[in-house]
Amino acid sequence: MEISQVFDISNYYFNPYSVPPMVTAVFSLWLGIYVFLQNKRSPANISFFLLILSAAVWLSGISVIYLIEKPELAISIYKRYTFLGVATISPGVYTFTVSALKLFEKKKKFILANYIIAFVFYIAALKTDWLVIGVRRYFWGNYIQYGSLAYPFLLFFFVIMVISFVYYSASRRKAAAGIDIDQIKLLFTGVIIVGYIGAVDYLPCFGVNIYPFGYLPVLAFVLLQGYAIIRHRNITFRQIITNIDDGIIVTNKSGMTTMVNPSAERITGLRSADFLGKDIIEAFSSSIHKLKDPGQIMELVDRIKDNPWQAIDEEISYSRPAAYINITSTPAKDRFGNMAGVIIALRDITERKRVEERYRDLFENTIDGVYTVDIEGKFTSFNKTFAEILGYPAEELTGINFRKTMDTEGAEYVFQRYHDLLLTGKSAKNFSYEIIRKDGERR
Repeated sequence: MEISQVFDISNYYFNPYSVPPMVTAVFSLWLGIYVFLQNKRSPANISFFLLILSAAVWLSGISVIYLIEKPELAISIYKRYTFLGVATISPGVYTFTVSALKLFEKKKKFILANYIIAFVFYIAALKTDWLVIGVRRYFWGNYIQYGSLAYPFLLFFFVIMVISFVYYSASRRKAAAGIDIDQIKLLFTGVIIVGYIGAVDYLPCFGVNIYPFGYLPVLAFVLLQGYAIIRHRNITFRQIITNIDDGIIVTNKSGMTTMVNPSAERITGLRSADFLGKDIIEAFSSSIHKLKDPGQIMELVDRIKDNPWQAIDEEISYSRPAAYINITSTPAKDRFGNMAGVIIALRDITERKRVEERYRDLFENTIDGVYTVDIEGKFTSFNKTFAEILGYPAEELTGINFRKTMDTEGAEYVFQRYHDLLLTGKSAKNFSYEIIRKDGERR
């Protein structure tokens, strides 16, 4: 085939049946490029783009063949261009499957083997007449007819599709309810089902007079995914975020604020306009004059921005008005598990802190010795009176095991009381034991 024949418009005629697959190819390619640009290093994004590219080559090639008058030109374009997309669809599905399910590193050899086999079929189809044996005219236009090589190729195609199906099914059973299983369902619907329904396009290659509607599930998938990407956060999510008591601030992966709920405005004393479209550091800097320690919040926000994968859980205090805020941050991920930004949660813990202060005042100023121990029996907190009773400086008493402050018999007696408390949950009242002060005095 001379390249000039491809661009000779006399070899083509207008065929309305060529429009749907070409439109689907264009929209598919748009979606693939968009996903790829979100994270060019992610195996899931890259493999999704390659899969979509294969589908776009297949559909655009089919669309062109519908427009061709000469059978020999249709065969040449199919061998050189269209079948390249057809041959790489099932390896693309497999690669995207293992990438989306975080199995890419373990399955690299299988991915390479699949693409090698696909290209062997492609070269065989290009250099021989074993796959393409002619063209048949249907009501929708010219369509390629398959020969003997089609049977091992279709076996390869469906085996890879079945393996991908098994991977998805296994991951769906293991996934916890919620986001993980929802994502797996989405991928399963969008890739596996589309792949199987799209396989109906092979039937006319064997003389079956059925319209090749495989582009329809591909188009539906692309439109649904495109709508989800553009909308990204649905109405239900926004309603939940808007109505919860905790403040929520959402940033993109560049640190720019994309969403602020009313509670965040109330807690910080800032308006949404002070946040939206601004760097998170810039947004918080406008309220540092209200904080007891302005440097703390800036250091905290710097950490969130510099390393969004880390989980933050800290408290800050306001002086104007007096308030305590707990700040937590978690990474926000897209549908492929890639970093999409950060979700910062703000919780007003002022009332809790006031209650704690009241109890701490009682704890510190009572005339009785009061202490707490951990599961190993080490002192974790105590009041001044208790430290004086034992004769230890406060800094030295922290972390000491209670057994060190009594003899063996007394330690075993007290341990049994602690043990009973843990088992039953019932407080142990009115029991006494002898202590040994630091200076050796027994009381």
